[in-house]
Order: sequence, then structure tokens, then C-alpha cells
Amino acid sequence: IEAISKSIFIPRGITTVALDRAKNWEFVPADDVQVGDPVSGGDIIGTVKENNLIRHKIMVPPKVSGTITKILPAGHYTIETDIYELEDEGTTKSYGMFHSWPVRVPRPTTEKLAGDT
Repeated sequence: IEAISKSIFIPRGITTVALDRAKNWEFVPADDVQVGDPVSGGDIIGTVKENNLIRHKIMVPPKVSGTITKILPAGHYTIETDIYELEDEGTTKSYGMFHSWPVRVPRPTTEKLAGDT
């Protein structure tokens, strides 16, 4: 942020990407996901190791469903590389390792639990 704004202060309206788009990450597809499998929002497609403590799950975005037509083998890819494709009602769409979600839009849930449980 300092390099973009040329200041130690963050000015209003500055935007940057949170993750380096050029870095290669090690993607490992899930053992139980194969071409032809039906999937829906929240299903795990694979994992990406960030470091020794953190392993991110690559999931189908909310409100998306379909049949897997392509999934890449284990390897190193950028977060913008299309990792898998889904077909739904004759249309095919590709997905990468991340998706953006507006901050003020709540994630879909099936049940909301009380805070004391």
C-alpha cells in the first residue's frame, strides 16, 4: 500500500489485491472428487497449503451447482488459473482458487445458531 500511495498513510479510495496474483500455490484435488460428480455450493474441490499450519479448502462458491467436467491434477498454479469447470443446464463455467464476496452481503446459511452454544 505504501508503494502505491507513496505515503505511510492510507488515503481514501486506495485499493490493492490481497493475494499475489503471480505466485504459484500447490493445489491438491480432493480424493473423492472426480469428473462427472455433481457438486453444489460449499463442496470441497481440493486444498492449497499456505504454510505448515494453514491449509485452505478450495470450495464451490455459494449458490453454484453443476457437474464437474474438468479438474486439474495436483500441481502449482496461480490463484487465477481455472482449476475446475462445472456444467449446469448446458452451460459450462470455469472456477479458480478464489472468489470474491461483498463484505455487506451475508453468506448463505442453513441455520443460525445462538451465540451461547
